Amino acid sequence: MKIYINKKGFTLIEVLIGIVILEILIITTTTILFQVNKINRKTSTTYESIKIAQRYMEEIKNRNIKINGEHYSLKELAELTHKNTNDLLTLDSSYNMKLRVTSIHQGNHISSSNFYLVTISYKDENNKTNMLENYINPLEESYHEYLEIPISEKDFIQ
Repeated sequence: MKIYINKKGFTLIEVLIGIVILEILIITTTTILFQVNKINRKTSTTYESIKIAQRYMEEIKNRNIKINGEHYSLKELAELTHKNTNDLLTLDSSYNMKLRVTSIHQGNHISSSNFYLVTISYKDENNKTNMLENYINPLEESYHEYLEIPISEKDFIQ
């Protein structure tokens, strides 16, 4: 009597090995995707807070300084932060953004001027403090005022 063996299908062991390999791939891919999503959320909130800090810095550089509905000059902000015990003014409570303006005197001659060091600090979700600093020249007038300088043809480079 002859026994015929069907060799067209998979054995149980081959199917189990295939399922185990497939599970390993799915678990690894899922873990990687969760990590990428976590990093993406963290980077997104950090990027958002940087954008807000830069927006405040640009408003200060353009002399459009408005805190709690009141307009301030750089000199007034320097005096406010100097008098404040924390030396900081709150810009945005949701991002814990603080502002410090420090007056820096340059030189002793007539053309000397005060520069202002504007510092915006904020804390990220890991409670790490980040800072954005910029030196601002108070002699530069606001963007609303222009200085016209006449230019003749002889001033052009040939």
